[in-house]
Amino acid sequence: MMVSGPLIAALFACAPTPRPSPVQPLATDMAPTQCLAALDDNGVVYSSAPAPTDPHPCGIDTPVLVSADPLPYHHPILMGCALAARVAQWETGAVVPDARRYLGQSIVAALPMVGYSCRQEIGSNRNYVSQHSYGRALDIGGWRLGDGSRVTVLHDWQDQGKKGRFLHAVALDACRYFSVVLDPDVNSAHRTHFHVDIGEYRDCAPAKYR
Repeated sequence: MMVSGPLIAALFACAPTPRPSPVQPLATDMAPTQCLAALDDNGVVYSSAPAPTDPHPCGIDTPVLVSADPLPYHHPILMGCALAARVAQWETGAVVPDARRYLGQSIVAALPMVGYSCRQEIGSNRNYVSQHSYGRALDIGGWRLGDGSRVTVLHDWQDQGKKGRFLHAVALDACRYFSVVLDPDVNSAHRTHFHVDIGEYRDCAPAKYR
């Protein structure tokens, strides 16, 4: 969920000092050069980015600024290389074919909202640092279709027609690619987007309702 700078400051001011989540980075046998090569192989359009200068525990392992995954983004998103590789697999392996199956047309762009963000979890009563703070989480609001229309979590999650079925399918399919998948059925903090991350903690919300 995208929040303003003053609101984030207020959250930190009113709460105790956040402690790092017990979630550890997703285990990977890829060195940074191997991960970047995987992005190239999967058609991800990116540029290497400097490490964020936010205080501990925030930071990113192999930061990249992604502009397509390979679906174009409406603005570049900062995230870790390992997350970018996983998002590319999800978009290619699930989102694109699900659009053909449920919507009968192609996806031409993704509408991500937030990648890296040094902050606490939002919508949780735990005093933990968000996976966004490690570049391991992405909030995505929807996709733009070949006919120029959009399918968004905010407007179409409750739709009883093809757009709603598409969104529920891609959320459930995300469980095959990410450790945590949160959707609007979890809480109001996720009414506008899907949250996906690659931390070691496993919580695939869409699977609970199937």
